[in-house]
Amino acid sequence: MATTFESIYARCRGRIKDYDKEGYTDEMFAAVEKDLLQAAIDDFADICVNDLTDYDEELEMFNITLSRKEQSILALSMIVHWLEPYVFNSDALKNAMSTKDFSMFSPAKLLEQMKDLLQYSERKLKAEMNGYSFRVNKVSELTE
Repeated sequence: MATTFESIYARCRGRIKDYDKEGYTDEMFAAVEKDLLQAAIDDFADICVNDLTDYDEELEMFNITLSRKEQSILALSMIVHWLEPYVFNSDALKNAMSTKDFSMFSPAKLLEQMKDLLQYSERKLKAEMNGYSFRVNKVSELTE
């Protein structure tokens, strides 16, 4: 049975409790999810035992069945890509550089926390992908 993109989107949405759809039409939101999934596929395609490029874009589904772990890794990668613009945001950087008041809710503190969250998410994604590689006996490819 094929794996739908929606099943991966749902896993991603389930991990992001504060996802703000305000200002997005359903079509815009769907386009964002699709872009995030494409980035996740690019991250994971080289080590996934399944061919992640084997999908039907019109039907929005893979032509293969992905394991729960593979779906979870794709969803986590989507989260990492979703976080990046919040960290690499010029407004946040300007606020952080101009503030002299480093209160608990200062822009600098917020930027620091967002960077920490992104780094944590990236480490978790790498760990998941490495664990997946070990389980599918692709250890030798990690050193190439």
